[in-house]
This record gives sequence, C-alpha cells and structure tokens, in this order.
Amino acid sequence: MDDDERARKAVILGLGHLDRAAFRARFATDVTDLFAAQIDTLTQAALVTIDEDAVSLTTVGQRHRDVVVQLFFSDRVRRLIAAHDYNE
Repeated sequence: MDDDERARKAVILGLGHLDRAAFRARFATDVTDLFAAQIDTLTQAALVTIDEDAVSLTTVGQRHRDVVVQLFFSDRVRRLIAAHDYNE
C-alpha cells in the first residue's frame, strides 16, 4: 500500500472524529489540504464539521457514513470494486 492509499484509509477509518494533529504527524500534511475538494463537498452538504482539532461527521454524516467515505476511494480501489465478482 502506498502513502496515498494509507492516507485514504486513515480518513475512511477515522472520519467519525479524525484527529488533525495525528494525521499531520503521520502524513506531513493536513487532511483538509490533502483532500480539500472532498472535505469542501462534505462541509457544504453539512456532513462534516471542521475545527482546529478534528474533522468530524455530523449526525447526518454518521447516518450516511458508508456513502460519505466513498469520496475518499482511490481510482485503483474503484476499479477493483467494479471488477470484483460478488457471485464467486
């Protein structure tokens, strides 16, 4: 897994309450910079809140978490999902 996939995984698993300082320490950038477009989309839709410490899902965001996190899937992961045969 490369650094991009590791960062995406950290967001996907931690988005309920993603500690910005811990993310910066691990990836040398702020999550709001690395995923600016996705975070902006979620903020505009009132699905996340941002403060100086964390990016957190709102109550509505928590209800739709499974869909929300898909914004952070890489193109590679999207291709793997599309190619997977669920009838195996």
